Amino acid sequence: MGNANTLSGHAAEIFTKVGIPPEQAPDAREVLRNVRVLPRVVQEFRPLCESLEWTLSESHWRATGVRGFLRNEVPYTVNNSGTLSARAAALLFANCQECPPRERFAVADLGAGTGLFARYLLDEFARLCEQRGKDFHTRLVCYVSDCSPATVDRWRAAGLFEGHSNVVPVVGDAREPARVLASDVPLRAVFVNYLLDSLPGSVVRKGAGGPEEQYVRTHLADGARVAQYTTLGIEQIRAMAGSGDPGDLERLVPLAPVLEFESEFRTVNGRRPYAEEAIAFGHALERIVVNDGAFMLLERTLELLDEAGFVLVNDYGAITMEQVPAQAGTQRFGATAAIGVNFPLLEHHFTARGTTVVTPERDDLLPVHPRLLMRRTAPETRAAFVEIFHGGTHRAIEECEEEARQHAGAGRADKAREAFDRALELRPRDWQLVGEVAEFTIRQVGDYESGLRLAHAALAMNPWYSVWLWNVLGDALFALERFAEAHEAYLEARRIEADDARTCLNLAYTFAQIGELDTALAAIAAGLVADRTGLFRQRLLEKQQHILTLSTQRSENEREWQARRLQRLVQL
Repeated sequence: MGNANTLSGHAAEIFTKVGIPPEQAPDAREVLRNVRVLPRVVQEFRPLCESLEWTLSESHWRATGVRGFLRNEVPYTVNNSGTLSARAAALLFANCQECPPRERFAVADLGAGTGLFARYLLDEFARLCEQRGKDFHTRLVCYVSDCSPATVDRWRAAGLFEGHSNVVPVVGDAREPARVLASDVPLRAVFVNYLLDSLPGSVVRKGAGGPEEQYVRTHLADGARVAQYTTLGIEQIRAMAGSGDPGDLERLVPLAPVLEFESEFRTVNGRRPYAEEAIAFGHALERIVVNDGAFMLLERTLELLDEAGFVLVNDYGAITMEQVPAQAGTQRFGATAAIGVNFPLLEHHFTARGTTVVTPERDDLLPVHPRLLMRRTAPETRAAFVEIFHGGTHRAIEECEEEARQHAGAGRADKAREAFDRALELRPRDWQLVGEVAEFTIRQVGDYESGLRLAHAALAMNPWYSVWLWNVLGDALFALERFAEAHEAYLEARRIEADDARTCLNLAYTFAQIGELDTALAAIAAGLVADRTGLFRQRLLEKQQHILTLSTQRSENEREWQARRLQRLVQL
């Protein structure tokens, strides 16, 4: 018998034609042993919040500030629309009523992001004080901090806190509140919104030899995928990841989608001060989130409060023990990473240390979860918190909005208007809700004048950040054939955030309207680049075709004019 690996006949002929010797097929295992596997490791095993993904996230926050909010990559309206600020202001007022400050007193918004929460808080608190005949707001100093210098610069450039001379903007790390809030003014309240999830944390479990924490090793995806994002080689990327240089890290941020990870658990060795407590508390869980940075921040902040003071937290995360394992890891929001708050562990940790921790009723109905922390019990403040942040109240508001949207979707504009009216009665100074009503009035009712006035009302509350609102205003003006004014509204939207597909599409309309066809096509090109989800692609391409047709017609008209002109000159 011949060798089983020897090819003959037609197969051998084909192999010869394609340049493969037919005499002896190679041994598969021997070939495999000699396969050269190129290393793709960018960073060796590190604790979760020292990994490259987390480092890039922190670098991006510092470098770009509010950009992620403007692009709608990171959720922010839930705590910046004005509604949460109004509730927080009511809580602060109740606290001042219960324990009136004797002289000047301070409050702080740590990790303030857009700064809108603080701005609306001050507006609402002043309104409450004036309505009730109190002067608390005249003695208030408000520290508004963020770790990003770009963010704080943007507040100043935009005039976000104009009219509030009692605001002190601060660039600082919230994990060092004593440095951020260096003042001899008694600190009455600290507001922490969507910040705790952005602070370093860990995932731990009970191991055979004691507490263990999760480590992560970072790999680069295959070369074909990486080539879609960068021309950098693996060695360059590895060197930049390890350099610690902020510029290098910022250049690597766009590569986050091509990073792959593997994880393992290693002995804690005293690195995590809360690990043993967490494992004892969550002994029935296979793994448990520990928000180390959040716990440190809250501990240090509570020490700075005066005796009547409080910390108000609003964040996302697990609110029952059963939810904890499913959220044991990082989540991505655009170019940033976050770790949801382990609320059961937070409540256990601080209650065990004598801190009063209050949870609202029907917390499961709330989009973000409030917690009130106090150094000592203040019954009226506690009662106010339970009433103000009751999940049922929030649900009632949501039901009005959902009813309005359902009626609008079914073409029942009159019913939708009634439901929106009820929602506005509950949230009269929520710019997002007013903007939604404006868009409904323009697009589904066709009352452009009323839509314009509603958009104006919404922008009076938030002229600083919402690209969407400026587009709604422009749409109302365009529908009213006030094209030049619509153009100005769209230009303002572009000034706030250039990479917005809807803005680019609208500018293409207005540039074409005023005859600037080349600029209109440039706006279309920018819109196609910005439209990462493809939501506006069809409309952009249709408008591009329309503008190209106009451009062709213009060229033909010019050629015809030139021909007629030449003919007239020749006939002279």
